[in-house]
Amino acid sequence: MKLGFIGAGKVGTGLATALSGKNYPVVAVYDTVKQSAENFVASVKGCKIMSTPQEVADNAEFVFITTPDAYIEQVCSSVKWRPKQYVVHCSGANTVQLLESAKKAGAYVGVFHPGLTFADTKQAAKNIPGSTFDIESEDEVLLNIFQEMAASLDSNWIVVKAEEKPVYHVAVEFTSLFVMLLFRMSADMMQAMGITEEEAVKAALPMIRGTANNIENNWTSQPLTGPTDRGDIDTIRKHIDG
Repeated sequence: MKLGFIGAGKVGTGLATALSGKNYPVVAVYDTVKQSAENFVASVKGCKIMSTPQEVADNAEFVFITTPDAYIEQVCSSVKWRPKQYVVHCSGANTVQLLESAKKAGAYVGVFHPGLTFADTKQAAKNIPGSTFDIESEDEVLLNIFQEMAASLDSNWIVVKAEEKPVYHVAVEFTSLFVMLLFRMSADMMQAMGITEEEAVKAALPMIRGTANNIENNWTSQPLTGPTDRGDIDTIRKHIDG
């Protein structure tokens, strides 16, 4: 089954690179930014750059629309889809409703959203193993394909109901966005003391890794650590006064 991608950003490039590495043939890509498409094909062997989204659809049986969310429905509506073709988007906050025009044309539609933070295209594919994809489709065959793809990528999968997708998306965003913000605050506080950024990162990273290990191994029995868990009131007062 030949795969195509409309949109060569971080999500599309990362996912295509990972799938290609698991022997899924990615044959076509289109992006409005030429450099993005060129970076995509540099990471995915055998893939060719197409001049329009329609050319991607004409050359692939399974098409991922990995544009920014605001353009998914517009792109989908601009393409003439074939019956029994697979059309998928990777938005965590949106449902298959964005692909209604493809469904009306007889295509099978679904959502294959990686619950990950994609900082850059090179790291994206490396982060996929161990992650969880939330999947959605009314077609059992496509759901099975999603499950097989997730398994091949050494990832997990869950089915999220359409009406619950916004809540799920916010929930997974908490675990990346707020950790990054808190890390930046920690580094800024240390730098205000004269500690270099490199030293601050080295000091704070083990705390994040240790917290992640605690969550993975015993978070239900030990949700908090440090002075709060110990009831160390004097230390907490110093934190507030400082």
